[in-house]
Amino acid sequence: MVALRLSIGVHFLYEGVWKIGNPDFSAEGFLASAKGPVAPLFYAMLPDIDGRSRLKIEAMPVAEPLRDAWRRHRDENETRIARELTRDETEENAQRLDAFRAGSFRLLWESEDQLDAFFRREREAMAALLGDEAEVEDPETAREKLTDWVTKLGELEAEFESEMADLKIAAVGGGPPPYNRVVPAAEKFDADAALAAGRVTGSGDRVVLAVEDRVTGVQQYVDRWKDLQRAVVRKYAPTDEQKLELEQLVRRYEQSAEEFVADSQPDIDAYFGSLARWEARKYGPNNGARHQRQRLWDEMFQLRAEARGWLGELNTMEEGLQNAMWDVLDDEQKQRGYLPIAWTISDLLDFSVTWGLTAIGVCLILGLFTRPAAIGGAVFLVFVLLTQPPWPTIYPPAPEVVGHALVVDKNFVEMVALLVLASTAVGRWGGLDYFVENYVLRLYERFAKKDQTDDKHIEQANA
Repeated sequence: MVALRLSIGVHFLYEGVWKIGNPDFSAEGFLASAKGPVAPLFYAMLPDIDGRSRLKIEAMPVAEPLRDAWRRHRDENETRIARELTRDETEENAQRLDAFRAGSFRLLWESEDQLDAFFRREREAMAALLGDEAEVEDPETAREKLTDWVTKLGELEAEFESEMADLKIAAVGGGPPPYNRVVPAAEKFDADAALAAGRVTGSGDRVVLAVEDRVTGVQQYVDRWKDLQRAVVRKYAPTDEQKLELEQLVRRYEQSAEEFVADSQPDIDAYFGSLARWEARKYGPNNGARHQRQRLWDEMFQLRAEARGWLGELNTMEEGLQNAMWDVLDDEQKQRGYLPIAWTISDLLDFSVTWGLTAIGVCLILGLFTRPAAIGGAVFLVFVLLTQPPWPTIYPPAPEVVGHALVVDKNFVEMVALLVLASTAVGRWGGLDYFVENYVLRLYERFAKKDQTDDKHIEQANA
């Protein structure tokens, strides 16, 4: 029995140590290949395995010409102000230029955030009036709604123009810089024409407001990047210059991610169509023939490979952003430790498997807390059996090189052996459980009994 305990302990310990020595280990591949009736349970453990959330496509209000006008106006002002201030290279002029750059970037980002928040609040209403499937039941209410939206967009644009002018005047004086408005004036806005066209058009026939299908799921990455930025600011207390650089990094990577999914959107849309057809075949009526099960299995991995390609690109961007943030920090800040990157569900799962196996192996070898360790190992093997059940009717079958099994395979045998160990006192036979029971527990019982006796004497004395 001791030899059995040690053998299984070595097996578990080596599995855990191997995973520690291979930081690229991930339980995702094993769980993603789960088969059998409970396979969906293990697929659910993986975050968004099919990309349904992170690649989600929704009808979303857009105003790219307005954003482009804001960005171009900021860049043009910086170019003009830099040209004027660098004629006389003094420390005061350098400070003025830095102040304008910081202020103008913050103004641009705040204006874009306000625009995004406005669109999120009104997304459903805008989609109902300007989307592909718009149905206008009450034209008068629709016209009022459109006019209110145009008024709000005009207010945001006017506020941006005014604050940019203030920044320019503070830097070099003079009058406000020229700016060509994009949003039409509310009093000149033709709501009926906008309803008929399904969009709001401004100066130069630029589309100020429209509803288009966009990959909105990428916002999950952007939100995580902004959370990381705030965590970096809290942990490392960066300078104002570093804060600006961190914000620029996040905005630049956000724009890159949005451009990437926009370019990939036709393929992503086609992918979701293929995924829907695959699900219809999988859960639809069929005779369960082997060739059908094989086809469905192969198609499932092909579809996941497609999603993994886009998600992998976004994950690579995230790693690049993390490295760029680390490079912004100075040596003193880096001594405070690595970036405060939040763990994902996959990270927690990998950590639990790696160190759980290691702890079970160590406990079995030392004979320490043997019963809990044996039960934990048995439970782990139950999950292994459920992911790859050795049943002949389940596709795909186990490779012939591992042998043939009907319910009982090597994992089943090891699980039974662990349950047998848990039912015995094998931890006290050449193990540390002997000392735990005979010294630690007995010592605890002695003190507990002494406390009870003291309490009894106190009660008698009080009586």
